[in-house]
Amino acid sequence: MNGYRGFFSAIAGVFMFYLACALQDQPLMNYWAAWIIAVFIQWQLSRKEIHSQYGGRPVIAHILVKDEGTAKLIVEPVICLAAGYGLLGWSDVLGKLVMSAAGSLLFLENYYKHSRQQREREVIDARIEAEALNQGMRERLGDYR
Repeated sequence: MNGYRGFFSAIAGVFMFYLACALQDQPLMNYWAAWIIAVFIQWQLSRKEIHSQYGGRPVIAHILVKDEGTAKLIVEPVICLAAGYGLLGWSDVLGKLVMSAAGSLLFLENYYKHSRQQREREVIDARIEAEALNQGMRERLGDYR
């Protein structure tokens, strides 16, 4: 999924633009314009360095809790739900879009957690295989330490 970040952002941008135009929702169009600017600025800032694929520290959620896992898995989705609920009076579509981000955050955090666990298993497997190969070579060639 990490290799497709720009692709998924493009799809999200096209979807929001289509939704704003189809529903003629000015607050959503304003949000889309601000989102485009934020994505462009972030893209410019991140072009200069190698990305670790770390999703970032949840700054606002960290005010409420110190544990990053709790902040990302519980507090950030609750903030999205609350913000979306608050926006419902201004723009029904924008409020629901922001509220739906809570589900996306839950999905992504679980996906990243699973990916980290998979990479950890692969590293452990590679270590076991390297040790077995090393042991086999010692048995064939003798231990020359």
